[in-house]
Amino acid sequence: MEEIWKDINSSKPSWLECVTKEVFGDEKLGQLRIQREQEEERKKLHQQNEQRRNEIRNICNRIGIESLVHFTRLENLENILEFGLIGRSQLDEMGFNFIYNDDRRIDFQREAICLSISFPNYRMFFKYRQKSSDSKWVVLLLNRSVLWELNCKFYRENAASNNARVADLMGSRSETSALIEMFEDYEGIERNSLNILNNFTTNPQAEVLVFDKIDPCFIDEVCFNSVQDMKQWDNLDTSNYPQRFSVNLYYFKPRNDYKIWQAKKTDV
Repeated sequence: MEEIWKDINSSKPSWLECVTKEVFGDEKLGQLRIQREQEEERKKLHQQNEQRRNEIRNICNRIGIESLVHFTRLENLENILEFGLIGRSQLDEMGFNFIYNDDRRIDFQREAICLSISFPNYRMFFKYRQKSSDSKWVVLLLNRSVLWELNCKFYRENAASNNARVADLMGSRSETSALIEMFEDYEGIERNSLNILNNFTTNPQAEVLVFDKIDPCFIDEVCFNSVQDMKQWDNLDTSNYPQRFSVNLYYFKPRNDYKIWQAKKTDV
């Protein structure tokens, strides 16, 4: 009889509760009710997660999203390829000697990892490179499956902006509708006027915040700004790394619509 209670894939027979009470008593009946309700809730959550995963995968296919992007200092690369991308709060706890881009982290989400879709947030990237002109940088290309495999929130602008904070209060940024918003018109700027690729977010500062550790297996490629920088990395043993390594200036340049965004005060 207990097997019937556990079979949540079949509807519960109308006679089950009466017979269970008669045979096992009220206490056992209560336990079996709770166990079945818990299993049904787990099944419901699993179905919802599967539906969300499929929806995000379909959005990626429709828009043509192939990769996510993260820029970091060259000095961080070895640890990243060994341990993955880890949120600031966990890095501090682990005591890693890590060079941060944003010392303040004014979005107050220290446990999150910031990614862009298809192309770096070139405005912030340029700002950090100007701030440390003698530093070396790399751009990591991550597999798009991060979007549906890990716990993500989607922001159509910089997550530290006032608008993004209001959006957090107004609704869930982890819903698929928030991902779609990243590719829609933005505050009077028509996307069609930007002449950008379909898989570029409308606002160049749109962000994906990831609240899970991103394991190295999600990193597909490491892009360097110059042959010299890549040679500096090649001095280390890379034979154990499955990632591709390339010199790719494309990710170190602004988008072709940069003049339009120069007039927008979206930096934070």
